Amino acid sequence: MRPVAQASGVSRLHALLKRDGKRVIIMDLGSANGTYVNGKRLRTNNEHLLNHGDVVALGKLKFQVLLR
Repeated sequence: MRPVAQASGVSRLHALLKRDGKRVIIMDLGSANGTYVNGKRLRTNNEHLLNHGDVVALGKLKFQVLLR
């Protein structure tokens, strides 16, 4: 049985999340099924600033970003 993330189209090295001070940044690492923020596909290897409430999709796996 495959893990849930893999079954949802998440690559082994799909995306990078990093914190830079109070900012949170995501970057697609050339994934096969794409990384989306609020429905918009990110360009590979370009950093994108995440905001409170953003919805991130890694393939079909979705999560909402909650920042304080």
